[in-house]
Amino acid sequence: MEPATDDAATALPGEARVLAQAERSLHGQRHGLRAVWPFLGPAFIAAVAYVDPGNFATNIAAGSKYGYLLLWVILIANLMGMLIQALSAKLGIATGLNLAEVCRLRFPRPISVGLWIEAEAVAMATDLAEFVGAALGLNMLFGVPLVVAGLITGAAAFAILGLQTQAGFRRLEAVIVVLVAAIMAGLIVQVVHAHPSSAGIAHGLFEPKFAGRDSVLLAVGILGATVMPHVIYLHSALTQRRVVGADEDDKRRIFRFERVDVVIAMSLAGLVNMSMLVMAAGIFHMRGLTGMADLQKAYVALGRIVGGHADTFFGVALLASGLSSSSVGTMAGQVVMQGFVQRRIPLFLRRAITMAPALIVLALAVDPSKALVLSQVALSFGIPFALVPLVIFCSDRTLMGSLVNRRLTTLVSAAVTLFIVGLSLFLVYQTLA
Repeated sequence: MEPATDDAATALPGEARVLAQAERSLHGQRHGLRAVWPFLGPAFIAAVAYVDPGNFATNIAAGSKYGYLLLWVILIANLMGMLIQALSAKLGIATGLNLAEVCRLRFPRPISVGLWIEAEAVAMATDLAEFVGAALGLNMLFGVPLVVAGLITGAAAFAILGLQTQAGFRRLEAVIVVLVAAIMAGLIVQVVHAHPSSAGIAHGLFEPKFAGRDSVLLAVGILGATVMPHVIYLHSALTQRRVVGADEDDKRRIFRFERVDVVIAMSLAGLVNMSMLVMAAGIFHMRGLTGMADLQKAYVALGRIVGGHADTFFGVALLASGLSSSSVGTMAGQVVMQGFVQRRIPLFLRRAITMAPALIVLALAVDPSKALVLSQVALSFGIPFALVPLVIFCSDRTLMGSLVNRRLTTLVSAAVTLFIVGLSLFLVYQTLA
């Protein structure tokens, strides 16, 4: 096996230890959780995009307006997310390339350049949602003006990303996991105070239905906030050189371990999203407060209705979501640029370019919650351009070797792609109309 870096000698001590553990796992010298442990991490970074501030906005709006009705949408979106992230991880393992690199090698140059430009636009929309969310969290907790809060968010994202350079990928993954744990802790407190209805949750999860046109639009919004195009690119990069199999058997074993990573990470992301909706249903909808699409209003209402620092826990969860997802967004942007055009610009410059639209929005005092919704529409527009190539490549035996999709996997992947693309286009149309 080869290390995640170009030369085993350049691996940091923590990385080298993880790679050595992974090699022992592949050769049957480690069992159970100890065997899986070295492979956990990439999916947790990717899953951050599934609990970003855009999810807060759509899930709380859905729970406050329709109660538990749309829980099943989160369940389905999360299952589809598992499939998509597993395909992305598999592409990196099978080819040693990320999705952007494969697009550059397999598509004509005009198409590749077009995909790159579109992906950069999506990166800016991603930063908009994440910066606005983190800025809202700082504003709620400490009263920091939104523009200043946006600058603080940028600085914090640099610090988090700097860990990978200075301390290796394991430290970065640990920080991301801590931030995700903060999101979960903040929402668990809300759910406890909500005293949710177990019968209502069961009906919402297992009885798919709508309650009029607006509920359909919210369902599409939940889906658009869940499946993120930038992490489709990123996940393949996180697995492409982390642990490299010496032969096809090794690659199949690596993918089996990575599937466990995906299932665990995405299950936690799904629980977080469901917790948001359950909290809004139990606290707001049950009291007739059906218009809590504005996160600032939700924060104030939590302090007034629940007390016990429930608003503070909500603000902490939102802040952790914005900080973690903004860091992941910058990582994805680097992967996209390096993969499509073989250029790597300084991290500070990249961050400055992609954060500029978010800072402009904050400076112009645009309604933050509306900005979050519009960013999700932009992200929905970008989903087909990442998802369709992924499914095509994973079905190509000459590219994937023994990890090529089985016929059933290809059919399910194609159906999921058509479903997501159709709903995304519907959301864009309805928003513009």
